[in-house]
Amino acid sequence: MKSSFIFILLVFFSSLWAKDVKYAAFYTKNLVKVSDKDVQAVIRNILDEQEKYSNIKLKEEFVTSIDGMIDGFISQKYALISLNTYDVLNNHPKLHPYVDKIWTITKDINSSKQRYYIVIQNKTSVTTLQDVQKGVVATLRFDNMQKMFLETYLLEHFHQDTQHFFREHLTFSNANKELLKLFFGKIDACVVSEHSWRIATELNPQLKKRLKIVAKSPDIFPSISLTLIRKNETEVKQLYERFTKDAQSIKNITRLLLIYKAQGVKEFKKEDFHMLSDYYQHYLQLKKRYE
Repeated sequence: MKSSFIFILLVFFSSLWAKDVKYAAFYTKNLVKVSDKDVQAVIRNILDEQEKYSNIKLKEEFVTSIDGMIDGFISQKYALISLNTYDVLNNHPKLHPYVDKIWTITKDINSSKQRYYIVIQNKTSVTTLQDVQKGVVATLRFDNMQKMFLETYLLEHFHQDTQHFFREHLTFSNANKELLKLFFGKIDACVVSEHSWRIATELNPQLKKRLKIVAKSPDIFPSISLTLIRKNETEVKQLYERFTKDAQSIKNITRLLLIYKAQGVKEFKKEDFHMLSDYYQHYLQLKKRYE
């Protein structure tokens, strides 16, 4: 009888101590050149660490289907999802009614947004992008936002997409490779972020003399991935906010920032996302008009 009473007490107190489990879905394919397994291991460690700071347990799922992830977010299976920015834009009408907060990994600690530059060689025979038509262009391998800006610019000014304007489109794993290939005349144009251009030209001032910017995007682009928190998930939102404020001091988050070559995590305001979404719709309209 006594042992039964103790067992009941243990079950009762265990239920009091048990944490509410919430699920977070991550799509990590084609985001960085580091292997998916390495990225997933760091994310797993971050979520294990978060239990110290919260009454909830955030359980990770690494998914292979964007559609399944989005359906899970809508149906309340997932309180948080993290995926490629382009996929968020592509599914914005479905996601929008359910999103409370959006977060992005940032290259610049002072801003959640960035702009892109189209860069060519600084030569007397080359003054505009039209002078390198049928040449070779390069963008970052994992950044679909760069490709979208480039194509939008080409459709606006030349009524041609990247495939038809340029002879070849190469992708590189980092901006320094792009700029050096352009510097030595191995390619004819490239797209880099304002942040990458600033760092590269500070380290190598010769780049500024031999290369020039011919187009600038609006300052509206987040990083290559976004994290979305569902409405009515107050504890998850508070946990994420607490983590992001201390991002630089938490070991595993620091490791994740190193993988993404980023400086921090910041909220991506809804009004900024609306501007980005409008830009994406403009891009789709141009594609349809000139396809």
